[in-house]
Amino acid sequence: MRNLYSIGYMDAETYRFQAHRHDHWEISYYFQGNGISTVGDREIPFQPGVIICQPPEIPHAEYAENGYRNIYFSIGVMDGAPDKVQIYKDNETRIIYHQLMQTHAEFHMRRKNWRSISESLLQTAYQYMLSFSQEGITNPYVELLQNLLVSNLSNRSLSIDRLMRE
Repeated sequence: MRNLYSIGYMDAETYRFQAHRHDHWEISYYFQGNGISTVGDREIPFQPGVIICQPPEIPHAEYAENGYRNIYFSIGVMDGAPDKVQIYKDNETRIIYHQLMQTHAEFHMRRKNWRSISESLLQTAYQYMLSFSQEGITNPYVELLQNLLVSNLSNRSLSIDRLMRE
């Protein structure tokens, strides 16, 4: 992912977004609600953690009966991507979500080197997307336990019983 144009964040629940198109890629990360994204003639269900990458010039719309929220990015180049819709899923710890929120903050704070920092963070999020798409489907409880173990490696008071309860 390169040439980051803009980043938006839906801070209020949205129920419907009418069909529209862009002359650049749009990446939408859904973090609240369940619904349908219609991209071209394809209906793609979404839920929290789903990421939909929409190619340029393809009309897309969204609908969620109970509302949804997302963070969305406009970029010029999707490295190695054919001009077709791509769908990714975040992991249980929502690592991609946190990466994208940091990207959003850096992009809008406009600190020194903000463009390079924002694009690097977005590229890291994309590498996670690619990595997760190549992994086999795992049990979410096993993945959560793995993440808890890794994050507690230096914790001398680590209790396996506590981890199992969590």
